[in-house]
Amino acid sequence: SAALLLGEDQYLDDRLRDIYATAGAMHILCVSGLHVGVIFLVMSFMFGFLKQFGPGRFILPVILIGSIWAYALITGLAPPVKRASIMISFIIIGDTLKRHKNVYNTLAASAFLMLLFDPFVIFGTGFQLSYTAVIGIISLQKPIYNLLYFKRKIPDKLWAITSVSIAAQLGTLPVVIYYFHQLPAYALLTNLIVIPLSSLIIYSGIA
Repeated sequence: SAALLLGEDQYLDDRLRDIYATAGAMHILCVSGLHVGVIFLVMSFMFGFLKQFGPGRFILPVILIGSIWAYALITGLAPPVKRASIMISFIIIGDTLKRHKNVYNTLAASAFLMLLFDPFVIFGTGFQLSYTAVIGIISLQKPIYNLLYFKRKIPDKLWAITSVSIAAQLGTLPVVIYYFHQLPAYALLTNLIVIPLSSLIIYSGIA
């Protein structure tokens, strides 16, 4: 739980790490954009009623951004969390100011801001994987999802999760092959099970 919620993975033995890596699920043991997204969704649900009041339109973004960065500080400002926090903060501010949101512009703005503080972060594997994964998701997920149609809700949700995983892996494929010279054999099947379960664990941990 500590590894999943706060990134405290120092207590995991090497054998367990190898099992997660082979299954393509090592990413859930690292605090990431998924965690920040869950924090954002939880706080939006809890305080969404503020939008109904005049001043609440400006109070809500303060609460959301404050919660996101409080979590980022708790996790020690882990690079993936910091990147996701910057991106979501841009989205929240743009929504508050009634600006048209372009995900690619938001992505570029967050990368630019990080590079202002540390230009060499662009050479980091984590930085490259994070941004190529997001680019893959926002550009490929919808076309992949539209390839199949399911009338029933559960198969449709399962396919939606799978399409996100496929899009992210296609986006990161060049980086993964370049640095690691391999692809996790069970990544698609693992993410289909792990992502919903890990989200539930994160929700429970927040509670």
